[in-house]
Amino acid sequence: MKLSVLALDYDGTVAHADALDPSVRAAIAAARTQGIVVLLVTGRILDELRRVAGDLHFVDGVVAENGAAIHFPTSGRTSALAPLLPEAFLAELRRGAIPFAAGPASSRDTSLNGGIRSGQSRSCAFAGLEQQGQCR
Repeated sequence: MKLSVLALDYDGTVAHADALDPSVRAAIAAARTQGIVVLLVTGRILDELRRVAGDLHFVDGVVAENGAAIHFPTSGRTSALAPLLPEAFLAELRRGAIPFAAGPASSRDTSLNGGIRSGQSRSCAFAGLEQQGQCR
């Protein structure tokens, strides 16, 4: 049986302290030259991943925001995969001063880019859950 897709978790698996080791990047490149599709998987918001990993063209695709978005670096296309969270839920988080961050797949913001349409999907990375090790 030939391996055709390899999905790699970013934080704590292929990257430590936000950094991707050069040997891991080389191994990813070697896998891709063998025809293996390499996906990077993370709970991070896509822009945050770009900040720490740099140019994402070293992989074929990125599943980000805890599975709420998929990004294809070659085409620049990003698609939302999850439904919107209820605005009442988000309002309650704000009212309770519970810190959270929402990425493009989670925003109703009309300034979204990369192929996600406004209001198309929502996911959140909640600081409270991060502290419990439940999301990154």
